Amino acid sequence: MTKQNSKPTTTGQLKLRVGTLTHSYAIETEEFIDVVDLKDAREKWREHTEQQDYNRYTLGGDVFDGEEVVAVFSPNGRCFKPSDKGNEYFKRLPSNELIDID
Repeated sequence: MTKQNSKPTTTGQLKLRVGTLTHSYAIETEEFIDVVDLKDAREKWREHTEQQDYNRYTLGGDVFDGEEVVAVFSPNGRCFKPSDKGNEYFKRLPSNELIDID
C-alpha cells in the first residue's frame, strides 16, 4: 500500500482516505492511499478496517478523484455514492445509493 499524507489534487488520481480516531473521537491519523479503481479501494479499505478494534475508532472509506469524493465505503465494504452532506469527519457522507463494483 502506498500511503501519503496529502490529499490528491489531480483528477484521475484515485485516493482512498484511511485513518483512526482517538478515544475522545479526535482525528489521530489520516492518510491517502493510491488506488487503481473502486475494487482496489474496497480491498485496501477492508485491510485497514481489519486492523481496527470493531471499527469503533476507524476513519475514512471515502474515495477521492482529485478534490471530489466519488464513493464512500461503509465498514463492511459496501460502496455508496456520496451525498451532498458532510460533517467534521467526512467531506461528503454516503448516500443511500449503492455503487455496484462487482
